[in-house]
Amino acid sequence: MQIKKVASPTKYIAKDGQEKTKWINVGVCFETDGKQRIKLDAMPLPNKEGEIWLYLFEQDNKGDIPY
Repeated sequence: MQIKKVASPTKYIAKDGQEKTKWINVGVCFETDGKQRIKLDAMPLPNKEGEIWLYLFEQDNKGDIPY
């Protein structure tokens, strides 16, 4: 069974005035028997266009998602 993290990006303005992306972990994706299942632990919020984008990341040893 392969497990991936499900994350949603959120844009924000840093103190230096640059736009940056923060990744919010919202769940996990399981792959078993060639089928994928997503379990959400949190409901992501839509962006300004009303869209919700979810990304899958491989799990690393620390359990963190990339920033």
